[in-house]
Parts: sequence; structure tokens; C-alpha cells
Amino acid sequence: MVKFEEGFSTYTLAVPMPYATSFFLKGLLASLALLQQKKELQKKLDEKEGMKSEVLEGIRQAISIYDGILNDIGR
Repeated sequence: MVKFEEGFSTYTLAVPMPYATSFFLKGLLASLALLQQKKELQKKLDEKEGMKSEVLEGIRQAISIYDGILNDIGR
């Protein structure tokens, strides 16, 4: 199940895990590529310290989980 939250509305959809993972992965990659290319976006994120730490912690957690998956499947 994938839960979407948009402002005041929240809804849940049944989406097969491979499709949900692929969808969110593409969004993550596009966001990081854009952040890497645009210095003004980096400055905006730097101005919002709480959001910046939340984003960086989320990326760190994703890398840690991915590393665990690679270890489980034997790289």
C-alpha cells in the first residue's frame, strides 16, 4: 500500500511494490540531479535548516537500507 498526502487530503492506493519503488526512485534521482545542478536550490535548502537535515537524513537512511539489500543478495 502506498499512502499519498497532499495538503489536507490523504489517500491510500494499492500499488505493486516494484512499481511503487520504481516511481519513487525516479523522483528521488530527478530531485537529486536537479539539486546538484542548481546552486540557487542548494541555497534555498541551506536557508531551511530543519528541512535540510530531514532531507539529508532521509537520503542517509535510503543509502543504509540499499546497502543492507546489497549485502543480503551478495552484491
